[in-house]
Amino acid sequence: MPRVTSDHSPIMLYCGDWGQNKSYFKFENWWLKLDSFEGMVHSWWSEFVVEGCPDYKLSMKLKLLKLKLREWNSRQLIEDELMVRATILVELEELAKIEESRWRQKSRILWLKQGDNNTRFF
Repeated sequence: MPRVTSDHSPIMLYCGDWGQNKSYFKFENWWLKLDSFEGMVHSWWSEFVVEGCPDYKLSMKLKLLKLKLREWNSRQLIEDELMVRATILVELEELAKIEESRWRQKSRILWLKQGDNNTRFF
């Protein structure tokens, strides 16, 4: 490439086609809070049969585990999980109603105690 105004000569470097990874694997912390998660990972890990030196075995098992976790994470929720979710939503709604009732009663008590303090102005 020709020099334009600088005393440096530009260079064009071609590194081939770089395929970008569409999505990175991200471990989700909430998985650890599930009761069955550790057992699933343990059973998957023991299913994987890989031959080779120890570091190769480890890297291949981690890759296979990543695929299993992605597949597991993208699945539809099962009936039990949907029932737990529905129960939690009902409990949340009940707690919200209780809190609303509490604040409504507090505001009425405050109104009765203080009255309309702005009436003196008129």
